[in-house]
Amino acid sequence: QDLADEAGNKVTRFAQSISTEDAPSGDYVSPSANHDAALDTEGQSISFTFSEELAETTILNQQSFSLYIDGNLATSFSPNLEADRKTVKIGLGNSNQPIHQDQSILVVYSGTHLSDNAGNKVDPFALSVNTDSAPIGDYTAPTPNNDAILLSDGRAVTFTFSEEIDQAAG
Repeated sequence: QDLADEAGNKVTRFAQSISTEDAPSGDYVSPSANHDAALDTEGQSISFTFSEELAETTILNQQSFSLYIDGNLATSFSPNLEADRKTVKIGLGNSNQPIHQDQSILVVYSGTHLSDNAGNKVDPFALSVNTDSAPIGDYTAPTPNNDAILLSDGRAVTFTFSEEIDQAAG
């Protein structure tokens, strides 16, 4: 389509270069979560990083993320932004029952309050957590078997558990 003025005079062809030298520079890219979420070797915390630092005013709390363990919404965890302002560490708050290798963990961010120092908002995301470094071990509590016996003296009952009990545990 040809350009023309109101009187119908057509603009002749031309070329124009435009300098962007004086254009404002800045950060116009939103930080994104890297897909590097992993569990620590104790099964007690999850860490993942962002592509750039989050804003200096960033405060994380339990409402910042949803955490699913084996499809169940976790209610006891504490997210913290590390000193590098790029790494989030989520303490699981389950020292008696660490996460282990065959569990699935999903971290979900659906909010709008995370941003970088330029004000670019973090887009919602979901991260599947790598549990390869999680501890391997026995995470099933012992249970008493239904084999209680009253001793002949009438003063003691004996029974067995589903596995060996650590007597030092008291």
